[in-house]
Amino acid sequence: MQPEYIVHLAGVDLPLRTRYPDAIRYFDPKFYTPVSVGEDDAAQPPSSHAPVSAATADPGGHNPASPVGEDDAAQPPSSHFPVSVIPSAARNPSPASLVGEDDAAQPPSSHSPVSAATADSSGHTPASPVQSLPLEGKVSPVRTPVTDEVTPEFAASTAPLVHIDDRNWADYLAEGMEPCAHTEYSMLTPHFSDALLAFDRVILHGVAIRWRDRAWLICAASGTGKSTQAKHLQALRPGEFSIICGDRPVLEFRSPCHCEPVTDVTGVAIRPPSPPCEIIVHPSPWNGKENWHGADAAPLAGIILLERGEENALVSLTEREAALPFYPNFIQTAWEPENIKKIAELETRMLQAVPIWKLTTFQVPDSTKLLLEAVFS
Repeated sequence: MQPEYIVHLAGVDLPLRTRYPDAIRYFDPKFYTPVSVGEDDAAQPPSSHAPVSAATADPGGHNPASPVGEDDAAQPPSSHFPVSVIPSAARNPSPASLVGEDDAAQPPSSHSPVSAATADSSGHTPASPVQSLPLEGKVSPVRTPVTDEVTPEFAASTAPLVHIDDRNWADYLAEGMEPCAHTEYSMLTPHFSDALLAFDRVILHGVAIRWRDRAWLICAASGTGKSTQAKHLQALRPGEFSIICGDRPVLEFRSPCHCEPVTDVTGVAIRPPSPPCEIIVHPSPWNGKENWHGADAAPLAGIILLERGEENALVSLTEREAALPFYPNFIQTAWEPENIKKIAELETRMLQAVPIWKLTTFQVPDSTKLLLEAVFS
């Protein structure tokens, strides 16, 4: 299966093939490059990814035959992306939570306004039109603001193909997802996150803010008030806070896991402690309903776990106390053993590297003022 686009995430180039041609239109153009079609590809029969003609589309714009097309069903699985049946109850987070308030109402990107005529049939407006820039066998490097080094660090040829296969797509539809381009755009997130794990990167659910050239993550379940806290931080301290990513930033882990010193039976150190892991918070194409983005990537300075309660309170959490409530914020397709092990390793590195706070909010902006006094002073 040949990729149609190369997607650029946190220094990694990942090949992507979509089910709906319009799915890529929700991505900011800086995050992808179309792959040029060569002679070999041109000779291939048309796939189910081709646009559906008006004669065969239903009134909603979808192919009436099946959301899982015959062409897709007949194709063998990609050697880069194993096909597996994933029980719906095992998804983390569930598709319903991924395509929810944070995404369903997401406005078009300010980079390229699209008229109502180009919106898809479900009413979602793509971020920008697909650009016909040939790849010509190369990936154009992008510049990382944090280190000023030229990336990508990993070429698309070494990365797995990202694609929602027929079985996973059917599972999403069985859980009530609408068969449309916006659903694919949103549900690609856990598949990209899976692919990024091999490069010590992962996608996290949370608002990434930038303060004094450092990144902070505000994490909580959808609807808890992450965006509200970010808004009040900006309102109470104008010009101090900016948004790196409004919903699902990419985390890059740049150094080994922190290790405590090892001593012999007499207490003499035989291995010194290693330095804490450096974690860089990057923007992504998934910016939430507010479409917040724009700030450059930055090193992670801390994490704020948000919860609702009957009073405003802020407490510092130990690594042990934070591990269980923080884990669900990591985005992945399923509870596969290799993913669990890898994400648990990355979480350990995060909690050893930066402080984590639990903010219980009863009323804003009072809870935000508490956060400003204790953390952002």
